[in-house]
Amino acid sequence: MAKPIRVVQVTEALVAGTQRHLLDLAVGLDSGRFEQFLVVSLARNPSFADQIPGLEARGVRVLEVPMRRSISPYRDWQALRALSEIITRLDPDLVHAHSAKAGFLGRIAARNAGVSAVYTPHILPFRKCRRGLKRWIYGALERYAARSTEFLIAVSDAERDAAVEARLLRPEQIVVIPNGIVAEDYYCPERRQTVRDALGVDGATKLVGAVGNLRPQKDYETLIKAAALVPACESLRFVIAGEGPLHGKLTALIRRLGLADRFVILGWYEDIPGLLAALDIFVMSSWQEGCPYALLEAMASGTPVVATAVPGIEEIVVDGRYGRLAPAGDAQALARAIQQAISDSEATRQMAADGRQLVEETYSVQSMLSRTADLYERCVGEQ
Repeated sequence: MAKPIRVVQVTEALVAGTQRHLLDLAVGLDSGRFEQFLVVSLARNPSFADQIPGLEARGVRVLEVPMRRSISPYRDWQALRALSEIITRLDPDLVHAHSAKAGFLGRIAARNAGVSAVYTPHILPFRKCRRGLKRWIYGALERYAARSTEFLIAVSDAERDAAVEARLLRPEQIVVIPNGIVAEDYYCPERRQTVRDALGVDGATKLVGAVGNLRPQKDYETLIKAAALVPACESLRFVIAGEGPLHGKLTALIRRLGLADRFVILGWYEDIPGLLAALDIFVMSSWQEGCPYALLEAMASGTPVVATAVPGIEEIVVDGRYGRLAPAGDAQALARAIQQAISDSEATRQMAADGRQLVEETYSVQSMLSRTADLYERCVGEQ
């Protein structure tokens, strides 16, 4: 029997989609083919410590290296030294680095240890900056770290195109592997009424909602402004399930626009599949995405989708086929798309059905795992 490939997964961003992607790899890849180690920072998500015993019970060893999201030369040097020592000691066949900070430090540490590295940015950091010096700095750092990269995994075609345009690697070194979910886990129409009752939403009310962390990328300000532009009536309510640093600012905007009686920020919400079943319209107002799990989950639930026409979304939601799109940052256009989705119910239902089928056929977690495993073996085979 062949010896398992030893893989070290490295991330600082133990939040949102990056954490989910990491856990899918950790528990989903065949332990007979891969021996995995996670090297993580708990700074942004201390509660991840609660998951460590379960991971180690599955044979996935977890080590902690403090890393900071922001650039901090001294602390970054400390983290790089610690990562280099760990990777040298573990002597893996491959390092897989995730997101910006660990993506940079992990690849440099792999090079220091003489180990090949794979990188998944999830969203390339310079794509998060629309312009200016910060975008240039992040681009320069990515080009430097690319010298220590065997393959870059892009979670979307838009990510691949951005990496090719920035000339980070040769095109053949940039591989598209979209995120994936277990679609049937999110289709639960039988829970619709229970959740609506819990939220105090009657059968005559249309419930419009979003799911995701309250951070700038999600642009919930535009969604709130759009809610104020949709014709006011008692039969329409809005919710956002999520928590984050913008909670106070968004709550203040809701009050200022006179929406307190029909727009609620739920905070952290445990039953996301049930909430998606309860919604009549799911809205994603982001100005930038990689391959958003929340969107895939909403489509898998059979909930109609309205979203922004931005990279990472528009290649999933073909406008008029799987949902409706509006320009990013345009509250009036988003309000029109929401109103149209509510008014044209027959077309909306068909788009939702087609969207659910698309996710079932194209965005499965098993496909993501299989393609990642194949890339790992290819990378090790080329050493």
